[in-house]
Amino acid sequence: MFGYEILKKLSAATGAPFYSPNNQPANHQKLAEAVSQYASGLVLRGPVRDFELTDERSLDTANLANETPVSLFDSVEYYAVCQVRDPLDLVVSQYFSHGWIHAIYPSIDAKIREDIQAGKISIYDYAVMEFRGESGFGEASILQKYHHLTRLKDLLGGRCLILRYEDMVLNYPTWSRQMSDFLRPLAEARALLASLRPDYGKFRRKEGFWIFGRKQRFWSNPLDYVEQEMRKVHIRSPLPGDHLNFLTPAEISSLRSSADQFSGKP
Repeated sequence: MFGYEILKKLSAATGAPFYSPNNQPANHQKLAEAVSQYASGLVLRGPVRDFELTDERSLDTANLANETPVSLFDSVEYYAVCQVRDPLDLVVSQYFSHGWIHAIYPSIDAKIREDIQAGKISIYDYAVMEFRGESGFGEASILQKYHHLTRLKDLLGGRCLILRYEDMVLNYPTWSRQMSDFLRPLAEARALLASLRPDYGKFRRKEGFWIFGRKQRFWSNPLDYVEQEMRKVHIRSPLPGDHLNFLTPAEISSLRSSADQFSGKP
């Protein structure tokens, strides 16, 4: 949600229209109405989680919450800023979302939630299921989202910037400079983005000061973590390297190989 908050503040300060399913009320579908009005300006849109493209020509029927109509590329000066995160951190976060946090929507498998809460599915098992597209969470798996992003980048070329979530947390000046350089038409973006760094301090675990790359406490049983931490700290850590707290080195190595296998990498 940090990226969303940054975009929201950027919109408020600059007047650039901001369309998002996370707005209250959600207004992402209104993007279709604004295309002609802001074709030569800056439109902020996010978060787009699936990076999916659609060849549907009508913007009124496309699912603009996640899909990007290819027709936009021809009708407006379309630029995209996308962000990716370590898939192992994503799958750990998703495990707790699926098991406890998210409401059960049609795209979320209720039986798998029951098995997670009963301790029948470990985080490692769930990660393998996710990489195979079998986790029953959402419309697209993590690796499918990366496939969609590759196609988006191929189509847009230099009009697509891909940022790393880890840089937003660990090296915000560089992260914000990359975005502001990309958004050159918005002259005031550089100084504004530099001032919008989120405060991650409240997300430190109770065991002590969080340091990237070091494990705090290793939780061999995620049910213990839920029992002891759910009421004391947000169960989904936004900090990079969270998978180190739940997966063994052997499991991490295996999952890295699995990610390469199922993503089609050589």
